[in-house]
Amino acid sequence: MRRSIRILVGLVLVAGLLGSAAWVFTPWPRVLLIRYAFGQDAERRNAALAEYSTGAVEVRVGIPYGDAPRERFDLYLPAGEGPHPVVIWIHGGGFVAGDRSDLSGYLRLLADRGVAAIALGYTRAPEARYPVPVQQAARALQHLNRAADILNIDMQRHVIAGDSAGAQIAGQLAAALTDPAYGETLGIAPPQVAPSGVVLFCGIYDPTLLTGGGAFAGFVETAVWSYFGQRDIAGDPRLAQMAVQRHVTPAFPPSFVSVGNGDPLAPQSAILAESIAAKGVEVDRLFFEPDRQPPLGHEYQFDLSDPAGLEALARLTGFLDRVLGASAPGE
Repeated sequence: MRRSIRILVGLVLVAGLLGSAAWVFTPWPRVLLIRYAFGQDAERRNAALAEYSTGAVEVRVGIPYGDAPRERFDLYLPAGEGPHPVVIWIHGGGFVAGDRSDLSGYLRLLADRGVAAIALGYTRAPEARYPVPVQQAARALQHLNRAADILNIDMQRHVIAGDSAGAQIAGQLAAALTDPAYGETLGIAPPQVAPSGVVLFCGIYDPTLLTGGGAFAGFVETAVWSYFGQRDIAGDPRLAQMAVQRHVTPAFPPSFVSVGNGDPLAPQSAILAESIAAKGVEVDRLFFEPDRQPPLGHEYQFDLSDPAGLEALARLTGFLDRVLGASAPGE
């Protein structure tokens, strides 16, 4: 009996040491915790958004655009005849978490307002490193162009959108699609049709602007480690390549940029919006007073119980109407 206890204690100690080593030598333990937290939050959010939807939306789930397991998209089609203008939305999650299904509640609302909405999946880090998700999104656009008739969407009128990490991917993709030289550095060919616009909520657009402190320091460290494959990336040329505002040209699409006043990433949205405007490109900004109470946190737009969330949805719908020529049924 005593020998069995000693063996058991030894196994527990070994497991503990291995677990501690895992936290030091790989981002995986933290990634799994982050994924769990994001999944729980998305479930609550979608349940809350359900009451705002009419339900008159056709949904097609899990349509492949490539061979990788996460190279799938979900399509939300509005009522009425098509082909419909389309918003292609890239989900957030710090590059390591999130799922296209997280967007289901919000994209139903956009479909209610007369546009087809696509939730785009991509391979998350650490399974895929930078810039694979951007390249996957570009391949998805190529697929959507080929399959537009079957899907009843009008790719002559499409907007690329994203939130949080998805906003960075969307912004970088828009820059690559409208600047062939930059696109070539990422392995992205010029598109068949340039985007009609880009929608960017609460994004991280320039990783060189991140500081090491704050409440989200551990999350940022895990995301960077996972996405770039190393913990210390100071001076890494990929950081400058990833920074969206450094690659905006006058050909960049008309843009909608928004962020909450309490979001730690708020300065990045302001810098990006200024960079877009400086190139003479239309940019519709929805920012809030710094002293706005209660402060609006990260991904504020998904909370329609707050007037700011409703304002964001209305402003977004207006932007889509302008760049896509879309309008809600009956309006």
